[in-house]
Amino acid sequence: MRDFEYGLDRLSRLTGIEITCYAGEQFWDIYQRMSYNPLRKNRELLTELIRKSDSMEEPVIMEDIHHVIFSCIKRKEVREEDGMEYYAYFLLGPVSIRRLDLFELHR
Repeated sequence: MRDFEYGLDRLSRLTGIEITCYAGEQFWDIYQRMSYNPLRKNRELLTELIRKSDSMEEPVIMEDIHHVIFSCIKRKEVREEDGMEYYAYFLLGPVSIRRLDLFELHR
């Protein structure tokens, strides 16, 4: 595991925040905590985070209408096999800043 991913893994385990990476139309988990993650299932949410991330140098932090937070960190990577550069998106969330009841969690 590279230093950047190691740091994210440690942060994720300390805070309990799930971190998923997306690149080349594929997902892989740095730290998976839940069986369902809206970042993997909701294409609109994923597209919006990536679109915003592509237009900024800094990480994107987005709050949805349910006060749940998602974040995206865009990072240039290099494939070991052929040295080709590509962008990977490290997706953090969902994170709630307050405790949600079962109804709110389901919604």
